[in-house]
Amino acid sequence: MTISSSKFVLNRLNLALLVIDVQQNICWVNVAAEELLGHSSRQLVGSQVEDWVQNSEFSSQFVISTLLEGKQFNQRESLLLLNSGKSVKVDVAISQFEEDSASFLLIELNPVMPGELIMVDEKELDQHRQTQQLLGNLAHEIRNPLGGLRGAAQLLSKQLTPEQMPFTDIIIREADRMNHLIERVLGAGKPEHRTEFNIHQIIEEVLDLIEMDLSKSIQIKRDYDPSLPEVSGFRSSLFQALLNLIRNSVQALSIDNPQETDRAEVNKLIRLSTRAEHGVVIGDKFSRLALKIDIFDNGPGVPDEIKDSLFVPMVSGQKDGTGLGLSIARAAVEKQGGVIQWKSHPQATCFSIYLPVKDYQ
Repeated sequence: MTISSSKFVLNRLNLALLVIDVQQNICWVNVAAEELLGHSSRQLVGSQVEDWVQNSEFSSQFVISTLLEGKQFNQRESLLLLNSGKSVKVDVAISQFEEDSASFLLIELNPVMPGELIMVDEKELDQHRQTQQLLGNLAHEIRNPLGGLRGAAQLLSKQLTPEQMPFTDIIIREADRMNHLIERVLGAGKPEHRTEFNIHQIIEEVLDLIEMDLSKSIQIKRDYDPSLPEVSGFRSSLFQALLNLIRNSVQALSIDNPQETDRAEVNKLIRLSTRAEHGVVIGDKFSRLALKIDIFDNGPGVPDEIKDSLFVPMVSGQKDGTGLGLSIARAAVEKQGGVIQWKSHPQATCFSIYLPVKDYQ
């Protein structure tokens, strides 16, 4: 049975199939291949594989020459970077066949089904990195004169009358506040070393701090997976990321919601859950195991006007917010090789942290 006489059967397979000629032109694809590449057969046929896949080393001229010699090509768990920005893990098998005295190659792409496929918006990520670099440079420029200003205020205070002292106290206090703010932008001054830690222990340490002044109207629920392994990473940075995200939920639940004024009692909830996710692709990196931490709250949701710039520093939905919390959290999670995803609508917001587990077998 030839390719041309079996299209109906092949289109019913979940296995993505592509037929290319010796010039690497796509001659035919089945429905599964259309779905995998994200384009219709009308767009794909007549083009080359390289037009749609950035790293299709299996379609190189060397591989094609080898196949035409009667050999086969197989590759397990090849990470394909599609030009659409999507990443997908596949097992590749290529074989040669002839039809109407012409030689063709049949490419089989069998997706390795991951527990999660975490897409990273490269445009947003690039904007975030540029903003962080700009803020870092700006902070360095501010820090030196700020120290001189504080020192001058301390010297001046020794020559003032008691009635004038409050003015220098204000200068010193505000200089300290600005310095603290700059340290949050720049991160820790000393390099942080990787350590082994239990994710639940860090969450509980964060909650010990949060619950010291937590309103009685806010309830925190825990939903942990006790079987999760320890993680190798930057403990202090992850602590700060979790602290910022949970505080963000607390602040969201502290906002007065006009829609709830008629309710006698509002159940304000923060739910923390941990899970294992197998076969996770974060950006273009595949991890056999990743830990997922969900931070859910039933607050009013992220305001529409800041949804497109939620992680940009100085953008905040809080009245007195600095807009640094989420930006710092994101940088800390990326430092671990992870990513933060979020979903929000009125009465439900969830931030999810994905942390790859290194050297997992």
